[in-house]
Amino acid sequence: MKTRITTSKRAGFSLFELLTTVAILGILGSLAITAYAGQREAFENARDRRNAQEIAQVCMTANAAGLDFLVAGSVENSIRRAVLGGAPSTGAFRGKIFRAGAITDEDIPGAARFLEIKNEELTYRYDP
Repeated sequence: MKTRITTSKRAGFSLFELLTTVAILGILGSLAITAYAGQREAFENARDRRNAQEIAQVCMTANAAGLDFLVAGSVENSIRRAVLGGAPSTGAFRGKIFRAGAITDEDIPGAARFLEIKNEELTYRYDP
């Protein structure tokens, strides 16, 4: 006589499997959040540096064309003038608009950390 082996089918997951899955997802989530927090700070720092470089470049180019955005003693006000922009009224660049494009009011304090007024120019500094 042949013996039949019966297997029982079960539907769903056991409590242990469910708890293990939740624990693994929790660990992965906490690692992702930690990594994201570090990356976010690095991205913000890089954005602020790039904005400062753009502002310094616009100010120096405009200054060479005869347009001065510098507000003596105030880096942030100088940045605001560079963001608003302007055009020289005389010379070879007459009518050409010089401005630091997509920089918002929220970006100004971050960019200001990397700029300084030196020799009557707004210049980029590598070490804030």
